[in-house]
Amino acid sequence: MTITQADIDRARAEGFEAATARIAGILDHPDAAGREQLARHLAFKTSVSVEQATAMFAVAPKLEVATETPAPVIGQRAGDTSLGLVLIDFEAERAKTGWPEALAKANAKRDAKRTTDTPPDVA
Repeated sequence: MTITQADIDRARAEGFEAATARIAGILDHPDAAGREQLARHLAFKTSVSVEQATAMFAVAPKLEVATETPAPVIGQRAGDTSLGLVLIDFEAERAKTGWPEALAKANAKRDAKRTTDTPPDVA
């Protein structure tokens, strides 16, 4: 029996389709939810079947999703007051007060420079 290039191409395409179906079967399996890291490992780093992966999902613990409040972003701090801890966004406060002050200083410098750089009147 002679193997032709068409036979090789067909075998390659069938292997690709089988591998793609196996990977999708593992990653998209309902039991993979909460076990995504395990699913990716099984799909890409092993040759286990979808059925074998499903059996592993059944005994593997699910990843618990944290429901805690996220930590304050940069520029936010909690201030202790008589009412308890109050979150203060210093960046927002600085933005409110910083720009008018900065513009006032810049305008004052510009105006001061204009009065000192004015050439004397020539008669």
